[in-house]
Amino acid sequence: LMYHAIIFHTPNCMKCKLTEKQLSQLMSTKMVLIDRLAETRMDIINYMESHGMVSSPLVRIYLGDKLVDEWNDFQVSKIKQWKGRVG
Repeated sequence: LMYHAIIFHTPNCMKCKLTEKQLSQLMSTKMVLIDRLAETRMDIINYMESHGMVSSPLVRIYLGDKLVDEWNDFQVSKIKQWKGRVG
């Protein structure tokens, strides 16, 4: 099984782009757009709000189809944590 990431991001988000750039060096990543203004992906918008997540991106790390980690915002420490476990 391989690790992969899904990054839910908002338009023109620099933190999102930095997160994707660094994670894509470690594992396959997929960027999914969440536009709060257009209310795309209300499931993710509602999930983030209900969990107090105010900054994009929302990062989900999977091993196969199992969710193994999740965070929001640009978090260098979380990316470094995965750098040590993957590759």
